[in-house]
Amino acid sequence: MLASLPMYDWPETRAITDLWWQALRKALIKEGVTSAPFNLVRHTDDHHNWKSSNLIVGQTCGYPFTHGYSDHLKILGIPDYKTRGCQNFQYQSLILCHKDQTFVDLESFRNKKAAINDVNSQSGYSAFRHSIAPLANGGPFFKEVIHTGGHRFSLKALSLGEVDICAVDPVSFALAERYVPDLVASLQIVTLSAPAPCLPLVCHRFIEDDLYNRIQQALFTAFDDPTHEDLRQQLFLNGINKGYSSDYQRIITMENEAYEWGYSELE
Repeated sequence: MLASLPMYDWPETRAITDLWWQALRKALIKEGVTSAPFNLVRHTDDHHNWKSSNLIVGQTCGYPFTHGYSDHLKILGIPDYKTRGCQNFQYQSLILCHKDQTFVDLESFRNKKAAINDVNSQSGYSAFRHSIAPLANGGPFFKEVIHTGGHRFSLKALSLGEVDICAVDPVSFALAERYVPDLVASLQIVTLSAPAPCLPLVCHRFIEDDLYNRIQQALFTAFDDPTHEDLRQQLFLNGINKGYSSDYQRIITMENEAYEWGYSELE
C-alpha cells in the first residue's frame, strides 16, 4: 500500500508533513489498517499515485479529480484550512500583484503579463480563467501568459517582476508567508476568485467498503485528536468533513461559465 500527501509538501514543511503522516498512520493502525506504509511516497509521479490501486491515502487538486481521475479515486474527506481565502471547506484563489503595482480592479491588468502554474490546476488556472472571463469579451486579455510549473515558481516570478499578476492557492500563500516570507513580502492581493471545495483526501476508487470505512474513520479521528493540534496548526489544518464527487461539480460549473463567456483559455 502507498500514501502520498503531495499538494502542500514544501521542502520547508516536509518534516512536519512526515510527523502528520505518522499521526494519521497511528490512527489507521488502531482502526486495523495494518498495511498503512511507514513512509509517504515522494519519489513517484503524482499522476502515477492517483491511478495506483495501492493508494490508501492521497490528496489531489479538484481539477485533476474532475478531469480524469474520478474513475480512479474515491473521496475520503474534504479538509478545511485556517487561512485567508479558506472557509467552510471551500477555498478561493488569491489573485496577486506586486506591491509597487497600482490598480483599481482586474481590468487594470489588461495587456499585462500573467503567470500560471499549470493548466490542470483549479486555483492557479481554472479559477483564474473564470475571474478574467467576464472581462475578456471572448478574446485575449493578457499580453502574455507564462507557465511556471508550480505556485511557488509563480510567486517567485511575480516577486521578481517577471510577470504582473498570478493566482495561487491560499494555503500555498500561507505556507510561503510563514516559512518563506521573502517570497511574498513584496506582493499584495488584487482580489479573490469564486470559491470551490478544498483539495480532497482520496483513496483508490475500488478499495473495498470495509477498508474504506476504516481509513475514513482513522482520518476523522486524527483530525479530532487534541494531541495533534500543534501539527495541524503548522499545516493550517482546521478540520475535515465528508465529501462526495458531486461537491466538485462546482469546478465543472466554473469552467463552463468561462466557456459561455467565450473564454476557453486563459490568454
